[in-house]
Amino acid sequence: MARSHTGKGLLLAGLLAGMIIGAGVGLVYAPYSGDRTRKLVADWFTLRTGQVRAKIGLATGTQATQATQATQATQATGVTPGEGEKC
Repeated sequence: MARSHTGKGLLLAGLLAGMIIGAGVGLVYAPYSGDRTRKLVADWFTLRTGQVRAKIGLATGTQATQATQATQATQATGVTPGEGEKC
């Protein structure tokens, strides 16, 4: 038996209609002009990416510090990590 694909077609048509209606309502009720809204969105993304980069840099810095400390400990003791452990 062949399946009917009208359910998928209706879903896609509904999604498309919803996007068009939503965009229209957004344009009518936008609190700011397009230029100002674009600047606000760009500023928001710049702030967020800066925060993420700072967190990544902090994590990378922490890992680098731990690696340096492990290297110094290895050089001071002459034992590499895991060498003195028993299985």
